[in-house]
Amino acid sequence: MHEAGALKSRCAQAAGTAAAEADALRLALALHQDILEYMDQGVSVLDADLRIVATNRRLRELFGFPL
Repeated sequence: MHEAGALKSRCAQAAGTAAAEADALRLALALHQDILEYMDQGVSVLDADLRIVATNRRLRELFGFPL
């Protein structure tokens, strides 16, 4: 029974670590989005096939894209 308790404890620790890492990733993503959105320069992000996958507000203003 001791092994089952230890396994359960390790699983709980791993779940806590994964949740903390997910929270940190969400925070970093939000920060990057805010930085890009409020830059004075127009910015676009392209994927490997050169498709636009993201733009910031300034680029949409410059090119008349919907905000």
